[in-house]
Amino acid sequence: MNHTHRYSRINIGRNGKEYWVMRCNLPGCNSYTPGNSKLSFPMLKGQIAICNKCGEKFELNKRALRFANPICDDCVVHKEDAKMKSADEFFDSLLKEVKSGTNS
Repeated sequence: MNHTHRYSRINIGRNGKEYWVMRCNLPGCNSYTPGNSKLSFPMLKGQIAICNKCGEKFELNKRALRFANPICDDCVVHKEDAKMKSADEFFDSLLKEVKSGTNS
């Protein structure tokens, strides 16, 4: 099937042995790529895939391949981004107070 894959990491090993693969989780696709270990899939680096969170296409990188369900860089929540958003909300609320003329 010729399409862009949406990957999920699974262990298909038996009898206590680990054999990690990234398989396409789209209906009707049975494609999978074996990995060197649970977190190492060098054959997939640089490949285009579908983000498991937003559904957009993106290029797989080392960080994305560490997730069981790879997601794009835009869907990763960074601590710094959360702090900046909190600060923006704080200053926006101060600005609204100043514009409305209320003092707390």
